[in-house]
Amino acid sequence: MFALDVLNGKKLMLTEKELSFLAGTMGFSRLSGLHPSSVPDQGEEWMNGLKQVGVSLLQKGYISGNELEKLLASSPSSDSESVFATAYTCGCCLRCSFPANEQEPVIQTHYYLNKDGIFEIKPAAGMSGQYEMERAGALEQADELVLQPLQLNCYPAAEMPALSFSRQWFDEHVHLRDLLYLPEMTTELFAMTGDEEGAGLFAGVIADNRLYAELQFACWTEEGWSRQHAVLLADDNTNWIVRQLNRQESDWVIAVPLDREHFHTILLDWMEQSTNR
Repeated sequence: MFALDVLNGKKLMLTEKELSFLAGTMGFSRLSGLHPSSVPDQGEEWMNGLKQVGVSLLQKGYISGNELEKLLASSPSSDSESVFATAYTCGCCLRCSFPANEQEPVIQTHYYLNKDGIFEIKPAAGMSGQYEMERAGALEQADELVLQPLQLNCYPAAEMPALSFSRQWFDEHVHLRDLLYLPEMTTELFAMTGDEEGAGLFAGVIADNRLYAELQFACWTEEGWSRQHAVLLADDNTNWIVRQLNRQESDWVIAVPLDREHFHTILLDWMEQSTNR
């Protein structure tokens, strides 16, 4: 899809619509916690707008002519699943918010991982609505290029059990970030999990997290894009990955404590399993 000779060693300047287009070609929908917000995925107005973005990207040299031809041949009734069925069959997207260091404010960045490597996207400095995208390196460099900036701590996660609790409760509290509610959240979590220590630690990471990252794994199948969603949270004590449980009787999530090595294994294992499907 990409003109790799343009990407290697250079930064691409993208509008928000162009960024959404490129994300779509990699299989990623919009992210919002564990539940991506719904966006229009068909209709003449939507398709015309998409084609205009495709022409803009081709003129900049950011996509190939073959990709644009496929898009221009799509009908207004086409949905995003079929329009964005490309050579990329699997990948991972991380949307992260974390401080660069103690002196700098919180920054936001995206990482896209696929067979062509690791792509980093962040807002362009001083340019509202503009983004910079560059190929940071090969997929094998994920530990150095992606995990190291996240600064996950070294808490002995293997000694802690996973916690399972209400998805609705998680959605209501995950963006709270207020230590005043820590006692109340700890009590509520303990009532749902029966784990006093785990409830205290996880309530702490919600109340005062220094890292919030949304993950989306995407894999192309015969039925279209199959996606899995998760949230990574970390404070100065622990790191947790939260994903949705498949339970018919209710809608629950599971929070699993992990360290940097474990998270690295999750990323690479998922990519390898998806590639071999």
